[in-house]
Amino acid sequence: MKGAFRNVIALSLLSTINGAGIPANSSTQKVETNLNITVRVYNRSRFSPEILLQAQEQAASILQRAGIEASWLDCLRSTGKSSRNTDCDRRPNATDIELRLVPLSGALTSALPKGACGLAEPGSLGQFADVFSDCAENQSAVLALHPALLLGHVIAHEIGHLLLGENAHYPSGLMKIKWNQNDLQRMVQGDLLFTAQQSERIRNNVLARREASRTATVDRRD
Repeated sequence: MKGAFRNVIALSLLSTINGAGIPANSSTQKVETNLNITVRVYNRSRFSPEILLQAQEQAASILQRAGIEASWLDCLRSTGKSSRNTDCDRRPNATDIELRLVPLSGALTSALPKGACGLAEPGSLGQFADVFSDCAENQSAVLALHPALLLGHVIAHEIGHLLLGENAHYPSGLMKIKWNQNDLQRMVQGDLLFTAQQSERIRNNVLARREASRTATVDRRD
């Protein structure tokens, strides 16, 4: 269990940014690729369907800037759909990610760094990430940030752990282990992103996942 706590994010409460809403899409050119992932969302949080959808759009925009297109499956009907998405029942492949929005349990609270808002499965083909909804909710209130803005960046950070693999924390950008005042300002401006080096690494790893998925499909047919 100890190794599972390596990929976490904690928020540094150095300042507040009053009234920060959701930024418009930056004019920076997006990277056009045909690399896709599917994120299966299990929302057990108190976030409303609207907040969750906005957060997914934030995370999707960040991933798109790195050259990755994300499709989102609501696997607990948290967005008010009349029926569960049947795609959630299919067998997951290497390009599928399971994202769980959950309250932080008492047992994990004592084991994680103070202020941790998320946890990702370590390893080159990790597929599971947790975002702790109470942390994201509380921190957005303290920092006067729109909850979807903060939640979307935490989601993108944890997905980044899965797509980057081991040693994913960087001294700057979205993958910093702690975000400070400057990082939060960049978040508001829509400029807290993966670095160019990280983006290339992510694309290479998603390509490897896609090839692994195709190989697994062929093996099952045989």
